[in-house]
Amino acid sequence: MWHLTEEEQSFIAISAKSYAGLAEIHSKENCKTFEEIEVDKLTRKKWAQQSDDYDSHLGIRREKPLQIADKMASKDPY
Repeated sequence: MWHLTEEEQSFIAISAKSYAGLAEIHSKENCKTFEEIEVDKLTRKKWAQQSDDYDSHLGIRREKPLQIADKMASKDPY
């Protein structure tokens, strides 16, 4: 065994926190009932069909759920 550097120790601590957060999200998603999953699917479909550009011309500003907004921001529009 060897001694870890400060940087390695810091990386391990940050990674552990990240994995704990992912595990919590994973656990919540896996506890959903069939009905909750279907509602999630319909909500994602609804938000995917609504155009932010069209809404902006009407003066409408809709707040999208964080997870959906993140996924839509990562889409390549072309």
